[in-house]
Amino acid sequence: MGSLPPRARLFAAAAAAITAAAVPAVSGATTTTTTTAVQTTARAAQMALVQGTNGNDQIITKKRAQLVYGLDGDDWIRLGRGDDRAFGGDGNDWLHGNEGRDYVSGGPGQDHPQGGSGNDRVYGGPGNDELDGDSGNDRLFAGSGDDQVTGDEGDDIIYPGDGADEIYGEEGNNTIIATNDGVRDDIFCNSMRLDSPPGLIIYRGERDPLDALRNCKVQVKR
Repeated sequence: MGSLPPRARLFAAAAAAITAAAVPAVSGATTTTTTTAVQTTARAAQMALVQGTNGNDQIITKKRAQLVYGLDGDDWIRLGRGDDRAFGGDGNDWLHGNEGRDYVSGGPGQDHPQGGSGNDRVYGGPGNDELDGDSGNDRLFAGSGDDQVTGDEGDDIIYPGDGADEIYGEEGNNTIIATNDGVRDDIFCNSMRLDSPPGLIIYRGERDPLDALRNCKVQVKR
């Protein structure tokens, strides 16, 4: 996706946004501010809204608290250092978090949503996606396609989806939350290094006999 010629390059800054008024950005995109509740407190915080076009956009945010919508097209979105949220929309999108607790969601298409150095939430969609938590204690949610999910560093929680998924917990003490979906998943709960302890997989309801498990400690919760 990085080889695609971007239709727009958008540099968004929350400090430059004007409350409740749309400000034209590069190539038809708009930047506004909106109010959202901070997850850990009742205090409201300002977020800058960045909206791409229906083409192939390259969006790079630089300030904090950004809410980014790529819309249609094959978009490339790189978040800044705050607690940001990014939604790829239609198309084959690449989304990358940064510092902070980011929320990245690919949407329809074959996407690559990835977290950053914070404790992030990473979501796939209906396509065959590739999810990556990066560092931090992340939560990763595969979608309905045949996805590849990598937790990377940190103590991650991974939720396989309805497709034939490949799950790689990698470093840290990882937990996989799975169901008996009748489809084979290849699941590596933790790193396959000889000194790596097993990760935990918890089946809700009953164990899926088709799953191939490696370096996993199994629990079933009915």
